[in-house]
Amino acid sequence: MGRIKEFLEIQRNRMTEKSYKSALVEFLDFIYGKVREEEMEEYERLAERYFSEGRDYFKDLLNFAVYLSEKSPKTTYMYLVVMQHC
Repeated sequence: MGRIKEFLEIQRNRMTEKSYKSALVEFLDFIYGKVREEEMEEYERLAERYFSEGRDYFKDLLNFAVYLSEKSPKTTYMYLVVMQHC
């Protein structure tokens, strides 16, 4: 089972799971470029790649926060909260 699926399965609320999935997909799209129509297998591969590359997580999160400034404040806040839980 992939990291994303494991993380989403522990969410008790269906809407929370959906919101968290959106945040994770948006983050991976930001890092690697958009994947065609949410192919979760590809996002699982990107998640594994992300954690195996030795990236600067803090810097990536800061850059993601800047990128999110174009979204609504509520969405930005929720996406950043999700990323802190990962």
